[in-house]
This record gives sequence, structure tokens and C-alpha cells, in this order.
Amino acid sequence: MPATINNEPQDPQRFPRRFGPRYVLLKELGRGGMGRVFMALTGQAGVERVCALKILRSFQAGRHAEEMTQRFLDEAKIVTKLSHENLVYVFDFGVHERQGYLAMEYVQGKTFTEAWNRCAVKHTGFPSGVAIHLIAELVAALGYAHRLEGMNLVHRDISPSNLMLTYTGGVKLIDFGLAQWNDKVAQTAAGTNWGKVSYMSPEQYLGKPVDHRSDLFSAGIILWELLTGRQLFPATQSRQASPKVPPPSSLNEALSAKLDEVVGRALAFSPADRFATGEEMSAALVAEMPRDGGGKLAAAAFLTQLFDAEIRAEMAERRDLLQRVSAMGDRVPVLETSDSAASENDPLIGKVLGDRYHVRRRIGEGAMGRVYEGHHTGIGKRVAIKVPRHVERRKSELARRFQREALAPSQIGHPNVVDVTDCGTTEDGDYFFVMEFVDGVDLEALIKRDGAMAVERTLLVGVQMCRALEAAHRAGIIHRDLKPSNVMLVRPSDEQGDLVKVLDFGVAKFLRDEGGPNLTVPDAAVGTPRFMAPEQIGGGGVVDFRADIYAVGGLLYFMLSGGHSPIEGSNVQNVWQRKLTEDPTPLHHYRSDLPDDLEALIMQCLARDANRRPASADDLKKLLLASLEEARTISSSLAGLRVPSTTAVVPGPSDSSLWWKTIAVVTATAVVSWIAARPFFVHRPARPHAALAQPRATAPTPAAAAGDAATTR
Repeated sequence: MPATINNEPQDPQRFPRRFGPRYVLLKELGRGGMGRVFMALTGQAGVERVCALKILRSFQAGRHAEEMTQRFLDEAKIVTKLSHENLVYVFDFGVHERQGYLAMEYVQGKTFTEAWNRCAVKHTGFPSGVAIHLIAELVAALGYAHRLEGMNLVHRDISPSNLMLTYTGGVKLIDFGLAQWNDKVAQTAAGTNWGKVSYMSPEQYLGKPVDHRSDLFSAGIILWELLTGRQLFPATQSRQASPKVPPPSSLNEALSAKLDEVVGRALAFSPADRFATGEEMSAALVAEMPRDGGGKLAAAAFLTQLFDAEIRAEMAERRDLLQRVSAMGDRVPVLETSDSAASENDPLIGKVLGDRYHVRRRIGEGAMGRVYEGHHTGIGKRVAIKVPRHVERRKSELARRFQREALAPSQIGHPNVVDVTDCGTTEDGDYFFVMEFVDGVDLEALIKRDGAMAVERTLLVGVQMCRALEAAHRAGIIHRDLKPSNVMLVRPSDEQGDLVKVLDFGVAKFLRDEGGPNLTVPDAAVGTPRFMAPEQIGGGGVVDFRADIYAVGGLLYFMLSGGHSPIEGSNVQNVWQRKLTEDPTPLHHYRSDLPDDLEALIMQCLARDANRRPASADDLKKLLLASLEEARTISSSLAGLRVPSTTAVVPGPSDSSLWWKTIAVVTATAVVSWIAARPFFVHRPARPHAALAQPRATAPTPAAAAGDAATTR
């Protein structure tokens, strides 16, 4: 695991800590969606070894907990079978007090991304011999992994952030979280972006089946970039389905034509034209190694040249941590790792922030921060307090994005947008902001609990979402990540309907601040794949207010269909490809009581071409209001035309005139009711799909590495 995920000082009151009978945790390296990673010490006194310990976080019981646990077990199942000098070695797996863990070697080094960024700062490039050596070692390791008997293993996420350049000149491939193999149980779910578009093979990007040659293509991209000092797929350009890759020598005259041939074969569009195995590609690269400036020693010297001060600081910190453990002897306390214990031990709970906000309990946690319930000590008002993840403090781009999330609602100022009332910093220097406390349920939880929503209620929610977006767009802010979990429904009282609150402007785009730093992490499509507009895919399209219109259409579809997405697929890439080339499944496929005009409006919002969607949130709001009035009119007409029940008292035959009048009224009522209801129940044939469009995506620059992991949610 990387030794530099988090360099901030650790609280001496928290570390060292014991975990189980065999491990002492020295410092936290980082946190992810599945758990936490620590630098740890294992072994008996005098023969201890430093390792990295990945501990699975505990989840509340339910489907999500089962899925995450299975993913962890899948990862353990594969990584414990790997034994190669260029793969991170896992030597222990187990469960301690219901916490799964993986123990692996502790890699001292830097990711390729960090090295690339430092090259940019120092205005230097990777020596060609170092680049060839590193990629030759990488593909040799891939060849070993691909050959594991009965596995058909494919890594599927070969990228600079998943490659470690060790201080001794080696290369380590890490993170098999996206890997696929024959016996894998938990498959990649739609709506979760694990890969990186700029390093995918053409077949992976297009959502087609992949094999081991897909990994070799990704390695070829990294080699091309190291040799040329350029980005193969810049973020500002659209990626072609079958790109013509210029030979590296056209950008670096020192490279040979034979090396061009090796790189060209690795980057062949058709898998059949690429190297058959990693060993074959490695041998071809080694044959082109220059006599001087290549190999392991040259790679170690190059990394030392780039990071000399950091290397010495890390060595000193490691010595200090080991001395502290030695001085404590057997008095090292135990670290609680369950969520409940983490909440109880949370240093913020019970504190007063900004001299006025008492933190009561943690109520949520997301990719960027934690949310707490608190109250204003002066007036007793309940508030929500959001604080960034502790490990993100030194990531300046994410810090600025976090501050923008607080800034957006104050600029919008609308009752359908969660209001931010205050901000400040904690004692540790973390930025926090205070929001109104929204006591309600989000759309995702509501639909999961109750199923599809009534037409009238859906339209009322849609109108309020449009009002929130109308205000945001007036302020020059595009939300870009509207999804069910970001829309809260609050019931102010029994007499009133839902009050909609739109929240989470963490990835919003500020059109009036385009001169400032770009806070969108390249190498990622920003948004949630299930609800993002086609132009957001790959980060290369022109994104304007109509991207939010698309998301509203997706949410209306979600509410009316009972939780279905307009475009569904087996994985993120499949969803992306279908969004670019197919129209959504017609809504009447899921329910038959929708007016034709309403379904047509929702499909218009979900048009692949932004020019075919409603031009603004105001226009969409007016159309939804018209649909709402029509729905209310029909509902009112039907309510006034009720057919008598089987227990109704009907006049007897003694008054034949009254009898026949009653029969006529009942018959007429039934006919009118049927006619009025007919638009809701008539079968509608499937509409033809529009012409297919070509997919497009863009790739990031390797230099944009602060958060190389994809940010789509």
C-alpha cells in the first residue's frame, strides 16, 4: 500500500493502538468506501515487521452491508493467491471482533501519478530507460496474474494511481477492487464508477467483454505517456472510439522505430493485434532497453532525485513511531474499530464548535465529509454540521470544493435549497459549515420503502425541484449531481404536502467563476452515472443548465417507475455506452396509468441531444404545472362519478319509472367513468428509438493526481 496516502500528523492520544493479538497500529494511512488502512507493526519483539493493515468498516445490516462484505471477501480471495515481486504481497487475512482485515507488505515509494506531478514541477521527464523498465516489470506481473489457473483474471484498472514506484526502483501493482475473474461473487454495480476512462481499452470503454489484453492496452497508454511526456487522451478533447495513436518518436526524437512498433502493437485497437501475453510484451520491451540509463538502479536514482527530502522525512517518522511502541512495552491500548465505537470515540462529539454549536451525534458520512446533528447553544435550534474527512485536509482542491458546497446555497437563497447559516474552523483547523437540520426522508429511501409514487405527488416534487434549480441557475450554478439521495422530502405538518429540499452542491459548477482554479478532478466523469446527462460522460462535453434538466427527468422517471433508472446496465461502462447510443426504456413499460403527455415530457427531458430538452428549469416547471392541473382535473372528475357499490340500496320494482331511471344513471356513470379513465389504462405500443449516436469520452492528464480515483458516485 502507498506509504504517503496521508502525511498529516497523527494524534498521539490515538496511536499506537493494538488490533487483535498480532498487530499494533502506528498511524492511519487513509480511508475508503470499504474501510481504513493503517501502517502497522506485527511479529515478536526484536523481529517485528512494518506492514499495511486494511480493516473492513462495519456496516448497518442490510443489502449494502452484505455487498461490501462480499466485495472484501472477493478481494481477499484473489490477493491471497498472488505471489509476485511486482504485486503487493498479502500475508494474512482474518476477522477480529467481527472486523475483517487484510495484512500486506508496506510499500515505501510513490505512485506513478505523484512522480509524474513532481516531474512537472521540476521540469524534467522520465528517462526512456526507466519508463521501459517499469512497464516491462508491470506487464510481466500482469502476465503472471493472467495465468493463474482457472481464474481468467483481468485487473481492469491499470492506471498511474494504482502503480507504486518503490524507493528501490521496483514497481508494485495495487488495488484489485475492480478485478474480474471466474468465481467472483459481487459484480460491479451500475451507478458505481471504479475505473478511469483515460486508461481503459476501447472494448472496456464501449462496455464490451474484456480479457487480459485489455490490461496490456492500459499499460501501453502509460508507457506512451511516460515516453512522450504528453497525455494520450487530454481532458479537453473527445476520445475517439478507434483513435490513431501517433508513434512516440514523433514527439521524442531520441526513441527508436522499433520501440514505436512495440508501443503501437500494445495500443492496437483490436485485441487480436496486441501482444498475446504480458511476458511477450515484457520481452519486447526489454529488447529495446537502452544500454545506459535503464533498469532498477536507474529507477531508484531517479526517484531519489525527485523526492530526496520526503524520503528522509518518512524514514525519520518511521523510526520515531517504532521507538514509541518500544517505549510503551505491553501498555499499548486497544483501538476500537466498529462504527458505534468510532462514533463514541469521535473527538468532535460533545465539543462546541465556533463557541456556539454543540455537537451531539454523527448522523451521516459521505465521500467528502461527515455530518453531525448539533444545536445552537444560545437559542437551542437544531442544526446539521458538516466537516470534511480528516484525511482530506491537505488536499487543497477538495478543501476548496468543500467550501464551495457551503457557498452555493447562500448564493442561491431559496426555500427548496438546504440553507447554510454559518461556517468556521475546528480546533484542529478543519473547515466546517452549519446547515438547517432537515428532518425528512430522501427520495431513494422513500421509493425503496413505499415503491412508485402517485402521479400528482411526483409532479409536486418535480415542480419544487425546478424552482430550486431555477434559483441556482439564476445564480450561475449548475448542480451536476441531482440524484435521489440528494433530494429530501419534509412534511411540515399533516395539513401540508411534501416540502422539497435539494442538497449537496459539492460538485456544482460555478459559471461566473470560470477564471478560478478548476475543481473538477480530471480523469473522472463528474456526477452519478445513473442520472448524469450524456454530455457529462468523460468530462469532455459542454455542460450547461440542461444537464440538470436531464437529471430532473431521471428523478421523475425514478419516482414513477418505482426505483428504475432511465438507462440501466450491468456496470458503469455499459450504462455510459447505452446513454450515448440508446433512448431510455419507455415509462409505460413499468406502469400503465401515466398520461401520454407526461411520459412524452419526461422522455423529452431525457433526450440525448441537449437541444431537444426543455430550455430552462422555468420552462420545465411550467410544463409540469400544466400536467399537474390536468391530473387534478381528471382526478376530480372521476371522484364525482362513483358507481354504486354492490351493497347500495336501489329502489324496488314498485316504481318502475324510478327503477329504470336508476339503471340508466348507473349505466351512464359506468360508461363515463370508463371513458374518463381510458387514457390511464389504454395500451401504448413501444416508441421507436432515435438514431444511434457515437460515444465520446475524455481522458485526464496524469498530472491531475490529487485524487486520481474516479469521482463519479
